[in-house]
Parts: sequence; C-alpha cells; structure tokens
Amino acid sequence: MDKRLFPTCLLLILFASLPTLPITRVSADNVGSDLQVTNLAGETYNFTRSQILAMPKTAVSASLYCYGFLMASGNWSGVRLSYLLQQTGADYANASSIDFVASDGYQMSVPIEAALREDVIVSYEMDGKSLSEGFRLVIPEANGNTWIAMITTISMVDGAGVVPELSSWLIPIALTATALVVLGKKRLFRIH
Repeated sequence: MDKRLFPTCLLLILFASLPTLPITRVSADNVGSDLQVTNLAGETYNFTRSQILAMPKTAVSASLYCYGFLMASGNWSGVRLSYLLQQTGADYANASSIDFVASDGYQMSVPIEAALREDVIVSYEMDGKSLSEGFRLVIPEANGNTWIAMITTISMVDGAGVVPELSSWLIPIALTATALVVLGKKRLFRIH
C-alpha cells in the first residue's frame, strides 16, 4: 500500500464520519431561562424567558451547517436581535460587535453589521417546538460556529477588541484552504 494513501484515507474517513457523531442535547432544565443584555453604557438588563416570549415574534427559515455538514434545518422562531438590543436603550453608533456567552462558557463575537440584519434572531423555537438549549443565535447563511446555543449573556462592544471577522468567520475557511493546498502539494489529494 502506498504510504501517502493512508493519511488521505484517514482524513477522508474522519470528515465523512463527522455527521454521524452524536449531538449532545442539553435539557432546557439545565439551561438558564434568564438572558442578560448589556449595552455600551455598561447597563445590564435581565430578561426572563416569559418577557422574551412576550416580545414580537419573528420566524426565519434557515439551515444550520457546520463546515459544510447539515446539522438542522427548519423554521426558527424568536425575537430579532436588533429588537432585543433596542430594549436596553442601545446606541449602535460606536458599537463594533455583539458578544455572546453560553452557559457552557463558549463565546462568540458577531460584527455589528451582521448582528443588526432583519433575519438575525435569538431563537427559542424550531418548527414550533421549544429548543432544548434555551436560546440560540440564528444567522442565516453563516457557519454553524456562529449559531451559539445556550446563550446567557449578550453584550455590545465598542471599537476596541478582537476583530470578530477574523476570530469567528475566516479562520475555519483559511485552515481548510491551507489543508487542501498542503495535501495538493504532497499529492495526497488530487482533483481531476
């Protein structure tokens, strides 16, 4: 067997098996039902699940893809992120991004231009059923790593800080492209 063939096969098997790996579901009982939202002035507002459910409901049809693999697809319902931020008296003039923190410690930063789109919502339902993960950010056409689930904290951020486009949107694409180039140069992966 060609020694170069083994790493290629191993890599292809790994990527092919990703969609079959179990997805850990978290009970809604384990996820906080409150959501803290902090505006640029540093003022924090606590919203209960009941208060969020009472806000104008927006539905978005979208598919959740993680690096090309379909994870979920349907009609997501929730409150528009821009509406939720407005409830804190938010002033977007100096904001550069919106930061999200999940109950498991996962963090995500979204550029303000993307966060304020009409189709970006903080979802609590999919296809009419409550999400087991509590609240999930839905950004149609964005990679699944930005669709943070189990959200507990949302904060507006001014111009100082990490550039969110590089930290959350471009790095996975750059790593994939680099891997393809390296494999192509080593002739382990050929496209005919």
